Amino acid sequence: MSAPLFRSTAIFFGLGVAALGVALAGCGSPESRDDGKRPGDGDAGPGDAVPGTGGASGGAGGKGGSGGALGTGGKGGTGGTSPGTGGMNPGTGGNPGTGGTSPGTGGMNPGTGGMNPGTGGNPGTGGTPAEPPTPTVAITAPTPGSKLPAASPVQVSVNAAVSAPGQIARVEILEGDAIRGTSSAAPFTVAVSGLSPGMHTLVARAVTNADKTATSGPVSLTLVAAPTVTLTRPLANTSISTGAAITVEASAASAGGTIQKVDFFDGPQLLGSDTTAPYALANVRPQAGARVLTAVAEDDIGQRTTSAGVPLNVTWPQNTYLEQGGTVTFDAEGFQSANANGDQAWVVENVSPGALGTGYVVVPTMSFNVKEADVASAELTYALFFNQTGTYKIFSRNLFPDNGANSAYYRIDGGPPVEMGAASQAAFAWSELGSFQVATAGAKTFTLKRRESNAKFDRFVISQGALPTGQGPALSPKQP
Repeated sequence: MSAPLFRSTAIFFGLGVAALGVALAGCGSPESRDDGKRPGDGDAGPGDAVPGTGGASGGAGGKGGSGGALGTGGKGGTGGTSPGTGGMNPGTGGNPGTGGTSPGTGGMNPGTGGMNPGTGGNPGTGGTPAEPPTPTVAITAPTPGSKLPAASPVQVSVNAAVSAPGQIARVEILEGDAIRGTSSAAPFTVAVSGLSPGMHTLVARAVTNADKTATSGPVSLTLVAAPTVTLTRPLANTSISTGAAITVEASAASAGGTIQKVDFFDGPQLLGSDTTAPYALANVRPQAGARVLTAVAEDDIGQRTTSAGVPLNVTWPQNTYLEQGGTVTFDAEGFQSANANGDQAWVVENVSPGALGTGYVVVPTMSFNVKEADVASAELTYALFFNQTGTYKIFSRNLFPDNGANSAYYRIDGGPPVEMGAASQAAFAWSELGSFQVATAGAKTFTLKRRESNAKFDRFVISQGALPTGQGPALSPKQP
């Protein structure tokens, strides 16, 4: 075939194909529409979870159908279900929805039949993350208006909470901008120290693990310094006689609080109290001996302050041993008076080893000799002064050589003789020999009366306590 004929044939064939395309376009496809959209165009997804759908097919000879428009607010729209076919350019997949809970998806099938295939849609993006929860916080103790001791740390209790997934990382106690203490574990309690006396306002701040914070309401409180007190009467080192009545006085004050009462003490013994100023106690009769008086002031929140002690000397009868703390101790050779009463007299010896003091007392005889209770016999008298009433036991550090020299009598205030004795022993040892009652405080006489000769007495302890050991309690003071 010649070249001109080939060219004519090709031109004719091209025109025929074009005419056929125009005819098909004019006829339309089964999916042609009257809404102005081309076949193959997808519908947009509504603003809920339903995606848009792609066009059914592309127009013959035309541009490929495009994917559906993106859905908004809900699930992303999907691309067209069927891309355009036969066109020069393929249909394109749908664009993804944005802002929904699930991303949009691309077109289900890319365009085919064109020079280039259609492309799928891009995925949608997720929603905005939730805001971390904010905590709640409140101070539960102390309560507003509390008055607390200034000398002690303030124990601040806090309730703090936060909803899941939050956690309380720490609780801070603030005074103004200053952090006074921190707690990182429930129950949240902070000991706030270093606060001066006066009014303070505290708040609590809760901090979560996401650095969310909340601040409690303020709590105002007053820190009160301990009261002050001074014993003003009697003057230090005053001397009075036993039984003499005195008045004790004290001055007391509280800064930020009020004085509730003042207690007056003689050593550990409470003498009495006064609740109104001037604080005083009349008709006080201190016990005999070297005394120390004090006053204790108590304020309205229970703080107590003790004054400096004031020494006081209360004299008792001369040549008398003084009971203190329920015990009076004296050596047997320290008697006030001796009376043989026609009998062989008591003597002081230091022959047998182990005696305390300067020796021991004994009525020595060469033979067994017993004096009955109603028969006169040698006596030793000791002057005692009792501050306390009660039952007292007689303990003796003695040496009883045998069963014929292991007893004696005692008398209280010249009363009837009472026999006392113990088992024999080879060395000085403590024995309990009897007991008597002190019904009223004051002077008493203790008399040692011979029953058997050769019984040796080294030291006496008259006490409300137990059997002594070793040398026994310290010797009691004796008024010269």
